[in-house]
Amino acid sequence: MSKFYIENFTDFEQALSILDTNQISYDIDESRLICVDETDVCPTLEAFDKEDIYYLEAC
Repeated sequence: MSKFYIENFTDFEQALSILDTNQISYDIDESRLICVDETDVCPTLEAFDKEDIYYLEAC
């Protein structure tokens, strides 16, 4: 399964908070990039929709 990373967010802690609030699993790599599973891309986009703080690319 592909993983995708979130970038261009304004606040690292806010991004984690949004993911936690929406119960979306994520991993953080050594560059502090936040990765989500392919199955969580749509929920992530919906959760972040009100904020222009994300961009998804394949990990």
